[in-house]
Amino acid sequence: MKTIYLVRHCQYDNPRSIYPGRLPVHLSETGMEEAERLRKYFADKEIQKIFSSAVFRCKQTSKVISDKKIDITFDKRLLETFSAYQGYWGADFATPEGWDEFYAHRHELGGEGYADVQKRALEAVHDIIAAPEERVILCSHGDPLQFIFMGL
Repeated sequence: MKTIYLVRHCQYDNPRSIYPGRLPVHLSETGMEEAERLRKYFADKEIQKIFSSAVFRCKQTSKVISDKKIDITFDKRLLETFSAYQGYWGADFATPEGWDEFYAHRHELGGEGYADVQKRALEAVHDIIAAPEERVILCSHGDPLQFIFMGL
């Protein structure tokens, strides 16, 4: 039976409160501690592979979990949402209106909508399900993970 653990990257350092998007922000000290706790949690789970977003905070999280003992595959379909708001500060993404604003500019400036993110993330999941490994970790971001959950 296939077991897929869904993991969101650990806390990242964001002193300017920007929307990091795909920018290479690093895990915070707390995030590194969280990743270490995940490494310990997964140590006896016989994980055979980690499938991860290639965005730096996911790479860091996955590398700590793997402890150089688990193969990691970086998959672009697990990347953070592409948005014109990458690097932007001041938006209130804690409200539905903030998220409407976040997705509103994709037609004029480029970017992805909900359906775009879900489509690519679910394609990755279906390939992971078809992969030979029985116990895997999928490490990604809040949006793709939410859309995976909704899609399944």
